[in-house]
Amino acid sequence: MASPIVFEQIQAKLDEDSQVREEIRNIVQTLERQARSTESILSRVHSIPQANRRST
Repeated sequence: MASPIVFEQIQAKLDEDSQVREEIRNIVQTLERQARSTESILSRVHSIPQANRRST
């Protein structure tokens, strides 16, 4: 029969992988929010008639 240590090591690795997945999920959610905000700003900028835009 397999040693309990093997299962403990596997469980530790699974827990670590789960934590990494959660961190990646949080980063992706942040990036998606930032992308939506950027798209919103770009949409507003492009909807302003050129005559109403300030020249820089």
